Amino acid sequence: MIDFILKKVKYLNLKNIDNNAIYQEISNINTLLPHGKKEKDKLIESAVLKLMDSINSKNYKDSFGLARIIFMCDFDNPLAVIKQKGAFRASKYNYQTKLLIELIKDLHVRNCFSNDMLAYIKAVNGFLLLAPDILNMKVKIISFIKSRPHFLKTALCLAEIKYHDVNKSKITEYTSFREQLYFFSKETILSSISYTLQIYKEEQEVPDSLKTIYIDEKINDEVFETYFYYAYHIQRYNEAEINIDFFGYSASFDKNTKTIIVHNEDFETAKCQGYTKSDLRWQAQQFQFYNSEEYAHVVKFYDFMDQFWTADEKSEKSYIYKVSDFPIKRICLLVTFLSYAEEINIFSNEKMFLEEVIMLKILASENYNDDFLDKKLYKQFTVFDIIKIQRFFNYVSYIYHKVYEKLTVDESLDAHLIRKRSVLPVFKTEQLAVIFQKICGYSREDCLDLIEKISTDFSNKSDVVDIQYQPIIKMGGSSMILPTVLANSNLIRSFAQTEKIHLSTFEHRDYMIRNISDAFKSKGFKVNIDFKYGKDEIDVVAFLDGYLFLFECKNPFHPVNDFELRNTYSHIEKGFSQIKKFKNILSDKHSLRQFLKNLNIEFELVKEIHFAVINANRALSGLQHDNIKVLHANELIGFLESGLIGIADTVYRCWEYEAFKPTDLVKFLNGEVITSDFEKSKSEIFYGYPLRSYTMAFKTYAFELDKIAILAEENYCKIAMPVIE
Repeated sequence: MIDFILKKVKYLNLKNIDNNAIYQEISNINTLLPHGKKEKDKLIESAVLKLMDSINSKNYKDSFGLARIIFMCDFDNPLAVIKQKGAFRASKYNYQTKLLIELIKDLHVRNCFSNDMLAYIKAVNGFLLLAPDILNMKVKIISFIKSRPHFLKTALCLAEIKYHDVNKSKITEYTSFREQLYFFSKETILSSISYTLQIYKEEQEVPDSLKTIYIDEKINDEVFETYFYYAYHIQRYNEAEINIDFFGYSASFDKNTKTIIVHNEDFETAKCQGYTKSDLRWQAQQFQFYNSEEYAHVVKFYDFMDQFWTADEKSEKSYIYKVSDFPIKRICLLVTFLSYAEEINIFSNEKMFLEEVIMLKILASENYNDDFLDKKLYKQFTVFDIIKIQRFFNYVSYIYHKVYEKLTVDESLDAHLIRKRSVLPVFKTEQLAVIFQKICGYSREDCLDLIEKISTDFSNKSDVVDIQYQPIIKMGGSSMILPTVLANSNLIRSFAQTEKIHLSTFEHRDYMIRNISDAFKSKGFKVNIDFKYGKDEIDVVAFLDGYLFLFECKNPFHPVNDFELRNTYSHIEKGFSQIKKFKNILSDKHSLRQFLKNLNIEFELVKEIHFAVINANRALSGLQHDNIKVLHANELIGFLESGLIGIADTVYRCWEYEAFKPTDLVKFLNGEVITSDFEKSKSEIFYGYPLRSYTMAFKTYAFELDKIAILAEENYCKIAMPVIE
């Protein structure tokens, strides 16, 4: 229908035209619009998509006409569709923004933006200033890729090596916060390399598999890393666009320093607090599990491999590797699968190493159950099957890097070069399927399908390159593998997301809500779950000693970046909306009486009512809207069950007294306990990335753990050794 409307346009698509002619034509177009909301929503969505196509094709007439139709015709909230589709993001137009800037200026001059839109438009205009600088970086990356005959293999081997080396050795040369964000994060480095490989796929022909044995040997790694770092700048820009569109971030321009500053204190604080709590909890869990007597007998994978390596080194010649000279000097595996007696068959048996046990314990904690172990993630493959496959590639990775260490000790001048040539083994895909069969026992067809699922195909132009979760590179009938990446990426999470399998809600059970309910019941609360009132429903209602608590629970997949955070935020917004609805319902005394009657609670017994949204993951823990807070389910459960938190080597009780009282929960919801400690220890961090003409800057927040420890000492009762929260 939007094409039909455009054909009716006479003047609306002209760049320079007076408002009277525009308003007359808009009035005529309004008579053509459908009356139903669904039809109108469909029409504006198609109009925005066509606008984006017109901007990309530099069709000025259609672009001006469509932009005016979208914002001047009788549509509800056109800006919401613009944000959702990314129509005002430079990244949608390869950072070529001349036409987009003209359109926004035209709409602004013609007063098409209401007052509540202007803050967003200001942020967009500010951030668009950076687009030419970002395009300049992308052009440099493209030029570099085209100049390197073996870019693909070199980038992949550097990805494998960086992923292995980050966090395994002390890195002292990167001291600024902005450098640490990149160079201390193997996932971030891998993401930036994936971005350059995406550009490679779009710009270059896929090489013949026989040519992928070679790398660029006459250029330093640092040169490649410069372009990976450029890619990181582009990704930060793209993430900031998402923050502006979806999370209400502003982008203010400082003319004196030519700096565009992206910030949103409340949202950024909640995001950082959630991640900090997650890191602290993960460290506490790791510490407890590794020092637990319960797991003292479980063998560590690397201890086993060290013994295996030592035994092989005592032989006259190695049975597991050799350094081959033909056609180039490189490390070659001699044994790719250990088919020994059952007691030392480390790949296909059901025994687990300590690292795997701990990973599963943490996964069980994150998903509120351990029933998922036998859950099929893809075809016949279970969580445990994925672990065993990753174990095999951990073995492969170990051998390559151990031989490299030996070459370094032997002072081989070309040790690093040999390493780069070697760390990406190539298997015939059929041979790889046989290995998977030996590990898991499934059919060849299923194993080939699994390999396909975690493979990157550079001949498929529509696929997005993400070597963290697709670390097998298809090369005709062969597969090139990043073994360290494959062994350590969170493939379980990746399969769960792509196959839409929730590890905490399956077989008609929501384990998070069940655990929350059990925690409340353990403290004597009267609990109702999935409680219906009229046409509405609330997930958890808990009552004790005059205190009534209503919770809306959300269980999205755990986000790993700001793009995925959109899903979590969308769930949380729905939670806020549902809680707001119940607050309005219960503000009416008659409705409240009926609600309590349905719960079998006497009206006179209720002293206070409290509300919150509970999120299954820690993202945005502490975010607040209309005095409604977001809580992390694990944190709430831990507070109810024990009230204990671990800080360094000390445990504190956060309840006022030894026994729990509902007033403790009120303080927890109000942020007087734990959350206030983070607020008091918060420090602002300002950092920027100098570009060609401007500086792209961000404000974020960190929490001083020493100060949190002091506050805990002052406010809480010291108990004993640290425990899992």
